Amino acid sequence: MHIDHDNTPLDLCSVDDLFRLAVTSQDADQAWSAIERLQSLDTEIVFAEAVRLCHRQDARQRQVGVDVLGQWSLPQQTSHESIVQALLTLLETEDSPEVLASLGVALGHRGDARAIRPLLALQQHPDPDVRHGVVFGLLGHTEPRAIDCLIALSADSDVRVRDWATFGLAVQIDTDTPELRAALLARLHDSDGDTAGEAMVGLARRKDRRVVAPLLELLQSGHAGSLPLEAAALADPVLLPTLQLYVGTTSRTDLLTLQDFYNGLDRQRVPYALPRIYSVAEEADVLLTIEQRLAGTQLSTLLPTLPPGRLEVIMQRYLDAALALARLQPPPSFDRYKLFDPNHMSLRAAGDWHQFLVRYLTHKLAQVSPYLIHDVPQFAGKIEQPRMVLDQPYRGDYRLIHGDYFPGNLLVDADTQITALLDFGLLTMYGDVLFDLATGWVFFDMYDELKAQVRERCLAMLLDRLGEQVRGKLFRYVLIYSILSANTYSPQCRDGHYHWCVDNLSNQDYWSAID
Repeated sequence: MHIDHDNTPLDLCSVDDLFRLAVTSQDADQAWSAIERLQSLDTEIVFAEAVRLCHRQDARQRQVGVDVLGQWSLPQQTSHESIVQALLTLLETEDSPEVLASLGVALGHRGDARAIRPLLALQQHPDPDVRHGVVFGLLGHTEPRAIDCLIALSADSDVRVRDWATFGLAVQIDTDTPELRAALLARLHDSDGDTAGEAMVGLARRKDRRVVAPLLELLQSGHAGSLPLEAAALADPVLLPTLQLYVGTTSRTDLLTLQDFYNGLDRQRVPYALPRIYSVAEEADVLLTIEQRLAGTQLSTLLPTLPPGRLEVIMQRYLDAALALARLQPPPSFDRYKLFDPNHMSLRAAGDWHQFLVRYLTHKLAQVSPYLIHDVPQFAGKIEQPRMVLDQPYRGDYRLIHGDYFPGNLLVDADTQITALLDFGLLTMYGDVLFDLATGWVFFDMYDELKAQVRERCLAMLLDRLGEQVRGKLFRYVLIYSILSANTYSPQCRDGHYHWCVDNLSNQDYWSAID
């Protein structure tokens, strides 16, 4: 059968027609498809014709012969010795750059150490395709001279040569020497992303800590590809980002707002890690984020297992971490008192912290007053007390408020040292740091599950740190929080959190000492 058009199915072509197509087709993809078809035909006629082509005057014919032999019959290794001898014999006299490049690749597929010496002679060939062939031919070889050549070519002026040489050093061998590591380190900031990524993987495989800082920088940029993610997993599983899915629980706008907020935090001010969102995407009705993986176990899961003496230590660390949070300022672009403010009630230009709280309480009371008036004794009269205080100008410091500081949002290590603070969000604000300290106090054992008088003990520790003069302010913020969050999880105020808020609002000690 003779090929007279480009659409002839290759599996219907004869061997002669496949070779003719591989040599003469002007379509590079079609020519290579014919070569791949010939490589799969484990017949003597294909082998003989490929060897014959290697001795032809025409360089294109020699190149096709080499390309076919390179992967012919693999992985069975049929006629391996004869193929390697044919390729090495041709390499001794070949001067065509195209054929030399194919010879390097073909010998790389064959993986025979006899190819190392003649390939090294081509290390400085002026044609980058030939140098790429050299790199490919040396992949997987652990002889020092082969590794030295790859080290040299990992700094080549050609991007593809650098990329493949770095790949060869990084993952194709397990050799670990200072010279090899130095070569990989030199490529960490390569202008080619794939080359830099391969270098990261290579250093991570060898547990070289010098990869951590540039890797974190890349992950935090939100532009990390598959290679840096692979490197993160190899270097330290904690560096590997986590994928979060959100279905109907938030909006893309809110996630982007949170991403910008996290990016603006001065993380050096606190002794534990803070969240970071690298990217936000949307697929159908699902929102996806790639976020920094934070190390540790939720403190809330460990509390029930702790002996009484240990609990005291953890409470102190809990308060230490809350006080450390007061060192944070919101990002410079944070022009409001509340991170998420769909009703635009929290612009800082509209008044101070107290004036914002009055607006926020007024807005929330319109929703929850009917329920609280029914469930909290004398609520209608009591609510005037915090309002009278809030009518006075706020004269305190302004700090970032987490808004949901509780043991479930803290991670700890094996020694119960706090490693991370999670989930800023709905009540993240800018104002009086005592708001976080007050809510953190009542959140520590919200429902008295530990049966250890934790609320009283934690308050005593807090007053010991800050002085008795803050007691009334702490109580005031507990009452305000209980109003603001009463319907957070149940618009009809029917859930356990609402009843917890009612218990706080029914505590006469809080109202009596309010400041």
